[in-house]
Amino acid sequence: MPVSRDDVVSALQSDEPDYLAAAQHMGVEAGPILADLAGGSNVGLASKAASLAGFLNAETARPVLQRGAAHQDAVVRVATAASLARQQELVGELSGQLLTDPDVGVRKWTLRSLQTARPEGFRDQVAALALTEQVPALRGLAEQIAQDLPP
Repeated sequence: MPVSRDDVVSALQSDEPDYLAAAQHMGVEAGPILADLAGGSNVGLASKAASLAGFLNAETARPVLQRGAAHQDAVVRVATAASLARQQELVGELSGQLLTDPDVGVRKWTLRSLQTARPEGFRDQVAALALTEQVPALRGLAEQIAQDLPP
């Protein structure tokens, strides 16, 4: 069944979209539309597009989350970072850039996604963040997560 931009926008306009149901209903056909929305100027739709991408397969989610990670608004980058917890294949690809984000919320949700997904190769970067992070609570979180990550 073809999915239109109106279908995608309609699914995302609710205050609390059912992302799982929307992903199951729209599937891969929504990918290009979600990528466009994730890079757009409507922060609400962009952040919800990034959130929905967490429920899609990795290849469909990749362009959506790449655009979300590069968005100028931190709200969209936070949604992107949180979605990575459900994207085992993409968490390693996008977390490096998000761990150095100027926004504390983005760094926090990237750490949480790393904690959930536990990809290899991030222990040293998270340990370094634990030494340099200016926010004490986030510094402690990074320290704890670094100990639990595989090398």
